[in-house]
Amino acid sequence: YSSIVSKILKNKKNKSVNFDVVYTWDDVKKGITKKDLILRILKKNKVQPKEAIYVGDMPKDMKYSKQAGVLPVGLVSKNYSRNKLFKSGAEYTIDNIDDLKGLLF
Repeated sequence: YSSIVSKILKNKKNKSVNFDVVYTWDDVKKGITKKDLILRILKKNKVQPKEAIYVGDMPKDMKYSKQAGVLPVGLVSKNYSRNKLFKSGAEYTIDNIDDLKGLLF
């Protein structure tokens, strides 16, 4: 996933939002919870939970980001509606990665 996500984020059409760090499922190690992974990533990058956002497209992503104290942002998809993501704890929802610009600036 990392290579695909990196290509999408570096695409000229998506230059409206810059990311300091991006992690994907490729970065998950067996035996670690997603909450712990989020906390490790924050610590490694010297970022406080309140300074970070977590973008996910599944209800459980919202749960884990909230557990870690990170702002949960739901990415609406064919599988999970805006309503389902909000019910799962998303503070905001977006339809595509470019929509982050409106949340961050």
